[in-house]
Amino acid sequence: MTPDRTLKATAYRRGQEQVRRRRRARQVTACRANDMDAQPLPQHSVRTWATLLHLSGLIGFFLSPLGVLLPLAIWGAYRRRDAEIDLQGRLALNFQLSMLVYLLIGLVLLLLMSGVVIIVFVAAAELYCGIDAAIHAARGDVYNYPLSLRFLSVGPDAHQLHIA
Repeated sequence: MTPDRTLKATAYRRGQEQVRRRRRARQVTACRANDMDAQPLPQHSVRTWATLLHLSGLIGFFLSPLGVLLPLAIWGAYRRRDAEIDLQGRLALNFQLSMLVYLLIGLVLLLLMSGVVIIVFVAAAELYCGIDAAIHAARGDVYNYPLSLRFLSVGPDAHQLHIA
């Protein structure tokens, strides 16, 4: 290859890299604009989505991995549009992840013949707390799950909030 062709090929590659960088910059700017332009949800819709966050975790009562994935999907889609959904989603995800950890501990202990009690307790707690949290969310209250580990921070005053 001649030196002239090598220089042209190098210039072409550099030009292509600049085009790719510009495209990426435009995509990032568009994503940020979409986040900022998201319309706030009406209050009745906020309560509906907050209730569905907690009820979707009940699917974990039957299909354990979906108990985390569905609240995660709802929270991810709506958390930037409303602070209540962000808070309710964090609380629901903390609880679902905690129940998953407790279930795994129960399954390990099941091998030692003592995990049945833990598994039954986890199932009962998930069913009761999920329904109770959905009722509180429908009223606009914040429900703090018992025995919930804090994987996602929810703030120190979360138990004192009441959404009008």
